[in-house]
Amino acid sequence: MRIRTVKPSFWTHRMHREISSDSALVALALLNYVDDDGIFEADTELFSAACFPLRRQIDISVAWGELCRCGWLVFFVFNEGSGSVLIPFTDSSKHKLIYGLIPGFRSHQVINRPTPSLFPPPPKDVTRRVHGAFSDESCGKGKEGKGFENGIGKEGTNACDYSSDFLSFWDLYPRKAAKGDAWKAWQMMAAPKPTMGQLESAIDEAKDSKQWQAEDGRYIPMPSTWLRQRRWEDDDEAWKPAPVGQGRQFVPNCGPGI
Repeated sequence: MRIRTVKPSFWTHRMHREISSDSALVALALLNYVDDDGIFEADTELFSAACFPLRRQIDISVAWGELCRCGWLVFFVFNEGSGSVLIPFTDSSKHKLIYGLIPGFRSHQVINRPTPSLFPPPPKDVTRRVHGAFSDESCGKGKEGKGFENGIGKEGTNACDYSSDFLSFWDLYPRKAAKGDAWKAWQMMAAPKPTMGQLESAIDEAKDSKQWQAEDGRYIPMPSTWLRQRRWEDDDEAWKPAPVGQGRQFVPNCGPGI
């Protein structure tokens, strides 16, 4: 167990809309539990004994699952032949020994004299991905770490974070761009959330519109924009061209007396 710091923005982060109070407490405990590279052996019994000896009612597996879905944690396994490989948390029970990692941990914590990790290294690219709880613009810039744009790193979000519903939407939507930002928009959709049938119907209708077909799809909105603007709720008329003569007209100002 180690002494760590917690930014004030942790308490107002959007992930608290998605996780339980127990999971928030587990997230804080992980800061003390992980090594100086943000890695730990993902054994629920060991973690519970070290961090929650007096709170045995907390279900660690449930908390880790919630934290993985919102981007706080990733899990990986290590094989001598293939190295480290990310795995979905739902597959963790299939492996005898798995490891957890808080992505972007070293970007948030200042470790003056880091102790070399005793665990296998995570996949090469995952340590550069920015951890969701440490990446809000509200974190700002300071000696504890740098602020990041859009709440994700340059390489986007981990595959294990995406829900099956979001991946179904992604397969349907014709413009494959800024997947991480689209995932953010998906997570923050206000109620009532659309059914997959509603999304499929709206996207199919939009595909037939002149706007989406013009110039090889140049005017198809970014998927994140389409989600944030709730475009599946558009009236049917929104996809029809305006009748000739009913657009806005320009009347020149010819000066007084004309």
